[in-house]
Amino acid sequence: MQCSVDRLSPFEPDCKFVLAESLPRQRMGQVDTFLQQHERAGIQHVALYTTDIVSAAAAMAKSGVGFFKPPISYYYEKSKEKEIQQVGQDLQLLKDYGILLDATVDDKGRDTSPSLLEEQYLMQIFTKPLFTEETFFTELTECRGAVGFATNFIMSAVLKQLCYIGFHVLQGQQLASHLVQRFGFELFAVREAERKTQQAFRRGDAIFVVNEERELTEKNFSPSDLPSDCCKHKGILYDVNLQYRVSTASNICFEVVDVPGISQNLQEKGCKILIPPTTEADENGFVTYSVVRSIVGNVSHTLLDRSQYSGPFLPGFCEVEVAPKKLQEKETVYFDHITYACPQGSSQAVLDWYKNCFGFQRFFIHHQDDAAEGFQIQGEDMGLRLTAMQCSVDHLSPFKPDCKFVLAESLPRQRMGQVDTFLQQHEGAGIQHVALYTTDIDYMDQQQRPTLLESEA
Repeated sequence: MQCSVDRLSPFEPDCKFVLAESLPRQRMGQVDTFLQQHERAGIQHVALYTTDIVSAAAAMAKSGVGFFKPPISYYYEKSKEKEIQQVGQDLQLLKDYGILLDATVDDKGRDTSPSLLEEQYLMQIFTKPLFTEETFFTELTECRGAVGFATNFIMSAVLKQLCYIGFHVLQGQQLASHLVQRFGFELFAVREAERKTQQAFRRGDAIFVVNEERELTEKNFSPSDLPSDCCKHKGILYDVNLQYRVSTASNICFEVVDVPGISQNLQEKGCKILIPPTTEADENGFVTYSVVRSIVGNVSHTLLDRSQYSGPFLPGFCEVEVAPKKLQEKETVYFDHITYACPQGSSQAVLDWYKNCFGFQRFFIHHQDDAAEGFQIQGEDMGLRLTAMQCSVDHLSPFKPDCKFVLAESLPRQRMGQVDTFLQQHEGAGIQHVALYTTDIDYMDQQQRPTLLESEA
């Protein structure tokens, strides 16, 4: 919000106020830390405007002020490096002081022309906390006519966390039983749609939703286990009714705050909205969601706001009672990264799309990772190129990534490898694999091994 010193000139604000709050059911973030240490709401930081951020940062650093610095890969991402060169800033100086730079984008999400870039960009830098407790810090900002910057900057903060990954599975596949018996997931919610069952499986903070073409009699629970209202819908919810020749992981759901606003912003950038903002409700509250098509193969993204919902999962799903399992107390399992298999030469376009639409940033995964060429792995007649990107759960603390994506493509003139096999059998780019993070890999291995041996016996 903002106020003006002149009601006749309301578009030249004298002061602006930003209100920050964390979302429910999230990991503790910067706002939570402030509230805990400050013991109540208050002023978290103040932004100071300057016409020469480099000189100001240099003077403050010389006086002993410490600044947060982004990972070095931020400055050597191909598009970011080009952006810095186009506006005429010194990349080394920005890197030395940890200054962030973002240019204005047009209504299609594309960078403005070089001539406009020289006049429309914003630079920022954040100090470390001024007190022993993390209850106050400052920001320096320099704005060069970046009229359209605010919307693009906010987009980098719209994704609050990765909620679940969705599959579309052909009838007769055993993914659902494998998740339970081999990977230790629990079936905790289910929904019946016309000739499809939507099942939600959870282990720790990792959730898979399996949309499976199955008859009710083929499931491992009886109709009496399901309340009658579980069977009232014809179509599936929270995803498109994907018809694909092979079973596929095709949906990545992000929790967000403003589904209608984000959907409109994405549509203005040229994105295809597959399902417009929709509300679903039950006795536990309501959720709002939309579905947008990704640039990658058959992948779509569900944008979901469930801040007004207190049920076990989502409206339309019915909770499934399962026997308690002997898992480690407070087991830590969550999605570490998602890997896309991409055709040769397509990774940069994917990086650019996720940057423009969701504020993702390139990051290095290895000391040999090159800003332009990625990290190349080569063996006898085989080669693989990996590049990675990440998004932040908090635009004021952009260096604590919540979700990471790895783009894999084969190198030219190599024999057929795993990426080529995927692209051939999947008939296009898509989600090749998902990595689960755990603090005790030995325990997970021991837990899975008996069921694996039993299935192979």
